Amino acid sequence: MEQRLQLPFSLRSFQATDIGTELDRRLISIHRTFALVLCTQGSITVSIDNKPYHLNKGDTLFIAPAIYAQINNVSNDLQGIIFFVDYDFIMSIVNKTMDITTGLYFSEHPFLSLSVSQYDRILTQMQTLMARESHENEHYANSPNPQVITELLASMGRTLIYEIVNCYMMSHHLQVGTWNVTDKLGQNFIVEVYNNYRKHREVAYYANLLCVTPSYLSVVVKEKTGKTALQWINDIVMSDARQLLLYSDQSIKEIVATLGFPNQSFFGKYFKQHAGKSPKRFRMEGRGAKKD
Repeated sequence: MEQRLQLPFSLRSFQATDIGTELDRRLISIHRTFALVLCTQGSITVSIDNKPYHLNKGDTLFIAPAIYAQINNVSNDLQGIIFFVDYDFIMSIVNKTMDITTGLYFSEHPFLSLSVSQYDRILTQMQTLMARESHENEHYANSPNPQVITELLASMGRTLIYEIVNCYMMSHHLQVGTWNVTDKLGQNFIVEVYNNYRKHREVAYYANLLCVTPSYLSVVVKEKTGKTALQWINDIVMSDARQLLLYSDQSIKEIVATLGFPNQSFFGKYFKQHAGKSPKRFRMEGRGAKKD
């Protein structure tokens, strides 16, 4: 088995012919992974929660874990780079650079059109990191210090993320406000939901994890985000369920196990309550619409 560096991110170039293949599936069906799509030529339209975003050269789109996304249109000359980042790795940076208000704005406005200088900087850093990663993987077996190389590349990846975050905040005229205890509680709640939603869907679980009462957690989350704690949990679970039903090859029974539901009947009732239709009907209609 080929030995490779174990990095908390990966980058790869893509073109129009890659859409509809494994790349397509990975782009729109990601769990515990953030994806940044940078368009370098042509155009692509991606819908997130049914809202379309049209990317041309120099445009970027951020796709969070468990987001309901779909690729709609692709030009024949499309080219770009996708930067996949492990959830824990990027959150360690986001928690240092964004307060909860900025983080929520970021999640609700995932599109960024880069200036020429921003595009040149980010593209250069991406290409440099891809080339270095490829080189080090090629020579991994003979490397005397693989741990040092791993940390070096992780540092390069971290620098790239800080560059992207800085471009985003400058372009959207955002400034990080002052944190207080309730801000941190709201932020930690959202992080923990993404960490645990496939196993735990009860507000009480997260309240216990964060050492507060369920009622207090619900009040704070509603005040800080505009959604209740239970709404957050249900929205994330349903986004993941929709993705799996539309884009995975798993049977509904397998999806039930993946999402941690006790049985298929329970999942069916849960899904219909929130989507207005059964998982089977949603899958049939959704896949039929994709073929049209």
